[in-house]
Amino acid sequence: MVSRLDRLRSMDAAAPTLSIAQFYAAIEAALAQTIGQHGPLWVEGEISKIAVVNGHCYIDLIDPTDRTKGAGVLGVKCWKTKWGSVRAALEGVGVTLEVGMTIKVRGRVDLYRPRGNLSLIVDEVDVTALLGQLELERRDLLDRLGREGLLGANAQRPLPIVPLRIGLVASPMTEGCKDFLGQLERSPFSFEVLLVPSSVQGAAAPLELCAALDTLAGLDRPVDVVVVVRGGGARADLRCFDDEHLARRIATMAVPVWTGIGHTGDESVADLVAHRRHITPTACGVALVEQVARYWAEVDGAVARLSARAPALLTARLAELQHRRVALTLGAAGELRARRDHLAALGAKAAGTSGSVVYQSHRHLLARIARLAPAAQRQVDWAAEQQRARRAVLDAYDVTRQLERGYSLTYDEHGRLLRGVETLRASSSLTTRTAHGTVTSTVTDVQPDPLEEQR
Repeated sequence: MVSRLDRLRSMDAAAPTLSIAQFYAAIEAALAQTIGQHGPLWVEGEISKIAVVNGHCYIDLIDPTDRTKGAGVLGVKCWKTKWGSVRAALEGVGVTLEVGMTIKVRGRVDLYRPRGNLSLIVDEVDVTALLGQLELERRDLLDRLGREGLLGANAQRPLPIVPLRIGLVASPMTEGCKDFLGQLERSPFSFEVLLVPSSVQGAAAPLELCAALDTLAGLDRPVDVVVVVRGGGARADLRCFDDEHLARRIATMAVPVWTGIGHTGDESVADLVAHRRHITPTACGVALVEQVARYWAEVDGAVARLSARAPALLTARLAELQHRRVALTLGAAGELRARRDHLAALGAKAAGTSGSVVYQSHRHLLARIARLAPAAQRQVDWAAEQQRARRAVLDAYDVTRQLERGYSLTYDEHGRLLRGVETLRASSSLTTRTAHGTVTSTVTDVQPDPLEEQR
């Protein structure tokens, strides 16, 4: 009887013995027969690890539908001869490959004999599919924020009439930060800016931006407006402003949040949940200055109207005061004459009557006279105080005082107050009034505000 061990020995003797080279050749042949070793194929997976070393990109892909302990990991390599063009294509549409992202890549299977590693050598990433996935994720986030009432939540925060205390979230010394601050510094208004530094691109940016907003929200004396600015760049650099946590933090801030992010045409999720968005940091600064300027123009107009009406009002009040003074004087004299006549009539009837009646009437007359004089003086004093109060208000808005504070008034050649440059031309004559004299000048060039022309 043949034992089981004999049968196994017989089978082993019949099986071929392969060298290492023959073993790998057999595997390569099997790969070529099944999926094509040298032909391209598409593979889809989730990035679990990514690194760029010496210009080569190395990615580990896993199956997002298989989370078991023994799930396979596919090593993907993109050599630097291809990675440059692949990265440029991704940056062109504003995409940066990150862990957790599902991608679709094209390449060929490679068996590295020295280590026995099986990998995929990639020469293309399906950007269209990737963009579609990112756009779906963005739309899903906006839908959720809309359902929760967060898209318009910050827009409901009341904006102060004169927002001068500004909380700024930006990366210091960047062009975007400088452009915004430059608009405030060149304005005639005294803005107070509290800058909280934060990175504005990269994987760590959303967390830092949220921390900066928390710092401003925790101030004992709150700011009037929070401003988040970042200059232009690649779309991938602005991806951090689509972060869900940042969007929720902006939406729930207790004060208005203004954004000035990127170039014209860029629109992030942070822009959509903000109180007001602006196309650039410069435009954001201009809008703040204009907000304060509108208030100042209203005050300036009210001062001008008050100054124009004040002389007539004062003249009318002086005339009214004089009229009251005359009326009081004549009234007091008439009252005294009437009382004297009444007293004389009582004296004529005194015969046969008690002297106490005449005495009582005389006392009553004297008491009336004693009350009349102080009452008349109080009326005069009240009218004089009203005149002094109106004079104080007029003095407070006196143009001369405004000039002494450093302001000036410029008039055109027709004597009209200059409020813009639209009517000016080269060789126009201007007169500028200051606190200590006037200056006459001639226009050599007129430069309209480019932002004003765009509007």
